[in-house]
Amino acid sequence: MLKQRVITALILLPLVLAAIFYLPSPLFSLLVATVVMLAAFEWSRMMAVAGRHWQVAFMLLTVLAMVGLYVAGQGAQAEIVAITGLAVGVLWWALACLWVVVYPHGLSAGQVLAARKLVAGLVLLVPAWLAISLLHGWDGPGPALVLVLFVIVWAADIGAYFAGHGFGRVKLAPHISPGKTLEGAAGGLLAALLAGTAGGWLVGVEGVMLAWFAVLVLIVTLVSIVGDLTVSMFKRHSQVKDSGGLLPGHGGVLDRVDSLSAAAPVFVFGLELAGLVA
Repeated sequence: MLKQRVITALILLPLVLAAIFYLPSPLFSLLVATVVMLAAFEWSRMMAVAGRHWQVAFMLLTVLAMVGLYVAGQGAQAEIVAITGLAVGVLWWALACLWVVVYPHGLSAGQVLAARKLVAGLVLLVPAWLAISLLHGWDGPGPALVLVLFVIVWAADIGAYFAGHGFGRVKLAPHISPGKTLEGAAGGLLAALLAGTAGGWLVGVEGVMLAWFAVLVLIVTLVSIVGDLTVSMFKRHSQVKDSGGLLPGHGGVLDRVDSLSAAAPVFVFGLELAGLVA
């Protein structure tokens, strides 16, 4: 499994780097939207809806939400739309943290749950697309900051994997993901803090702002863990091991973007509050 994960990562890494640094922002945003579409289709498997047409309908609804945000974000109201979209994402992940804590309560069967899953899928994916698109389009180090965001998530994942396998003893959320441990989470936090802060310094964040950036990296990493646990929670409730099988060794697209979906709106919202992006 580890060999497959490494091979897939080595194939995807140069493609991701090329997309970040060589695609113009509109095309990069479209590429990210395509990834979100695939993740939305996989999410629909966990919505307990019968029939492929309902799954396609949810994917199209996600596309309409992104198009609606893009259209609404043109003109004088662009900043309001951007901040509102990011705030919705941040609020959702704050609520998701509570949902993870109280699991399995709040995930009973029925139409109400199906509606919750529909809304959860939209607010899990669409604000992430908005955040990454906004960040990449920022004049100056926008693409570099997108890479820093990705590196934070990657470092947290790699650090948690090796720390968990080497030192993991105390279960982090046994009812949701029995394999994850507190020691693994601590290793992920440390790795992400070092890599993310170094990335911030390399793109020109200095002095007091670098200290704030380090705090933001810690917050973003914690939220990325919540993102991973949230998708795992829905998969466990729906009795789905992986969201898909598109990426050998990694599962589906959703399995690879769950942490990033949580991290992106929080990261960009934090940068906005600090005045580091416009």
